[in-house]
Amino acid sequence: MERRQLEERFRYHEPRAIDIERALLIEERASDLAASINRFLPEGNEKTCALNRLEEVIFWSRSGLMKS
Repeated sequence: MERRQLEERFRYHEPRAIDIERALLIEERASDLAASINRFLPEGNEKTCALNRLEEVIFWSRSGLMKS
């Protein structure tokens, strides 16, 4: 990777506006899925991993909804 690419990846980026309505819909669906995972999966690593990945879904979906 070129130095310029590294600098761009790791420099501070000013927060931008986000499509709040869409973000809330995605978060609602994820919350419903999290409740199902919590209800049906036994405690353990698999459940923890599933919930962690769902948190990642929320994070990346917010990034995708940001506008310039």
